[in-house]
Amino acid sequence: GIEIDLDLIPARAKAMNPCELLLSESQERMLAVVEPGKLAAALEVCARLECEGHAIGQVTDTGRMIARHGGELAVDLEVAHLVLEAPMYRTDSPRGASEEIAADSSARAAESEPSSFTDTDSRSASHIRRRLATRLASPSFASKRWIYRQFDHTVQGNTVLRPGEADAAVLRVMDADGEGFRLLAVASGGSAWGAGSEPDDPYAAYLLGFGAVCEVARRLVCTGAKPLGLTNCLNFGSPENGRIFADFEHCVDGMAAASRALGIPVTGGNVSFYNETDGIAIPPTPVVGMVGRIERPVHITRVGFATEGDLVWILGASIPDTPLSEAFSINPGPIIELHCVLARAIRSGLIASAHDAGRGGLAVALARCCTASRWGLGFIAAGDAGLWTDPSASLLAADFSQVVISCNPTHKTALTELVAEFSARTRVEFAEIGTVGGDELRLAEGCAIPLDELHRLALRHPLQ
Repeated sequence: GIEIDLDLIPARAKAMNPCELLLSESQERMLAVVEPGKLAAALEVCARLECEGHAIGQVTDTGRMIARHGGELAVDLEVAHLVLEAPMYRTDSPRGASEEIAADSSARAAESEPSSFTDTDSRSASHIRRRLATRLASPSFASKRWIYRQFDHTVQGNTVLRPGEADAAVLRVMDADGEGFRLLAVASGGSAWGAGSEPDDPYAAYLLGFGAVCEVARRLVCTGAKPLGLTNCLNFGSPENGRIFADFEHCVDGMAAASRALGIPVTGGNVSFYNETDGIAIPPTPVVGMVGRIERPVHITRVGFATEGDLVWILGASIPDTPLSEAFSINPGPIIELHCVLARAIRSGLIASAHDAGRGGLAVALARCCTASRWGLGFIAAGDAGLWTDPSASLLAADFSQVVISCNPTHKTALTELVAEFSARTRVEFAEIGTVGGDELRLAEGCAIPLDELHRLALRHPLQ
């Protein structure tokens, strides 16, 4: 149970009644439960950070929620009514789409795959080049520099990495005594509705939620951090539409499965429904925000290639092609092991740079690594390297389970042995795909993009 005094709750408006104090939404407030012996320390932290903190009540063993206002009893009810017996709004959501829907979606996804190539003729090279240029110019993958450069991102000098330098922001949080500090990595992101998927396909919605959590967690790991917790913002159309409600349910199921598998607690979040115009709903759009801790400054890892002559690798969690109808049984083991490989390699000093390649495909990821470092890349067409059998699809298809890393050649043996150790258990696959150097990104024979052109493509946002 709980007993609170509503008069102790700070309020900007005067004469608020008990109902308004209990039910009104308020931004930037959090309710914390603190052990009595730690209350003074908690309030001291609030004061130091110039944030109001007030004790408003206590936990009881009565099993009742009691609230007083103006010295009088305002609320007295059983907690069970709120947490176990509250009315639940449900629609006739078709949980579990038919095999026909799943099969149709899989067929559409297959049809939307980029055409493969097995030779190096000019048409294949121009195809990759054209597709890469199109993606780099799209709002989803273009640089966001024109946005973040308009704001002060070095407040109080505690920004360790500036925007664009890594897959996550890195901030320094000073200890109370002002002597020591901790490094926190922060990242946010959301999965786009996959090619070939339809808004009435709940299996795809499950993968959407699953992939959103995995992507943001991997971005923290690529920066050298251990994920600590996540929040979310889930954006959907009207829940009164049964199919949209099913998308929402399956998306949450996917996020929950990924969070449990990766051991990342969900601290909170919010849901935004009724995002529609003239009866047309937005695609399901889950957004995840996550924070992690970096143990030592030397573990901070950037996106850009570090040194000419470094070897470039791709690491991937080998996940068998999963029909949409079997999405709920996806095995997260390889993804977990991929994160473990990255974390150990970074802590061991074996990795010079790391970048999540889950969005936009491998070609977009390599372009980002080049533009962030001003080094080119001599790319090896690794169609027989074990990670892929279709080079074109490997360059252009999105995959939420692969990472681009670079390392000093002297670390090649140690890195190979480390990855092989994990690969023997859960199929974390890897391949050396190129060498850092030069003034162009060479994706295949006859397909090379000068860095100057790459910068023009990657750094100009279409909405600027």
